[in-house]
Amino acid sequence: MKNRKTFTIIFLTVAFVFIVVILIPVFSKDFKDIQFSDFQLAIAPFLSAIGVFISYRAERKKHAQENASSI
Repeated sequence: MKNRKTFTIIFLTVAFVFIVVILIPVFSKDFKDIQFSDFQLAIAPFLSAIGVFISYRAERKKHAQENASSI
């Protein structure tokens, strides 16, 4: 569980940094000049990060329940 948890946290951090790097030029534009195509590179990493975060939360909950039942 420890290795998987560490990998998940590292993956989420890398995904977050990638999304921020992609979106920095978008937010430097005027609001009227922003288009959907500016976000295309950030959509897939964002959805992947959300999926990994949900699985991470489920694993933590499962691990907590296992620990509670063993006590």
